[in-house]
Amino acid sequence: MGSAGDRAENSDQQQTDNRETPSVVSRYKLVELIAQCDLAATEPLDAVNTLAGDSQGNWNMSETIATRSIPRTVWALGFVSLFMDLSSEMVHSPLPIFLVGTLGVSMITLGLIEGIAEATALIVKVFSGAISDYFGRRKGLLLVGYGLAALTKPLFPLAHSAEMVFTARFLDRIGKGIRGAPRDALVADISPPEIRGACFGLRQSMDTVGASGRR
Repeated sequence: MGSAGDRAENSDQQQTDNRETPSVVSRYKLVELIAQCDLAATEPLDAVNTLAGDSQGNWNMSETIATRSIPRTVWALGFVSLFMDLSSEMVHSPLPIFLVGTLGVSMITLGLIEGIAEATALIVKVFSGAISDYFGRRKGLLLVGYGLAALTKPLFPLAHSAEMVFTARFLDRIGKGIRGAPRDALVADISPPEIRGACFGLRQSMDTVGASGRR
């Protein structure tokens, strides 16, 4: 009788261990998953209890994905680009009419002014990107670029000759070239890798909204 009772007790104990084993194994798997995914947790057991959905070790993986918000610097750059492009389009859109109709500039001269101005922006952009990488000062170049473009805006309505318009246009495009590459590099630096594309898309979309003001 004693032997039969011992066997029954051992059988019950074994069944209890079998019922507890999946839960223990699942929790060990959770700890391993945390280590692999490099999840931020103060204590492993806290992370396990957060991830575990029920006592059987089931969990909802969608609830474990942490959403990252877009940095405020990216939003600030987006609004600056929006308003800068909006002001530029308000000035530059009627500029050909002003040059040809008011100042009597020929179409060839108008084409030279615009061509030299845009080429200057593209050339300066190459050097500004290299300089920002060399010195690591992206915000300084941004301030110079946006500041120079802002200072040239009052020169357009005050212009009384094609030479003055060309000077203002030339300085404005230099500012655009200075700020372009460092701005994109700054967005890449401060954006989390998981949402880097969203950060670039946000800034570019706000830039496009400002540039569409002339349409």
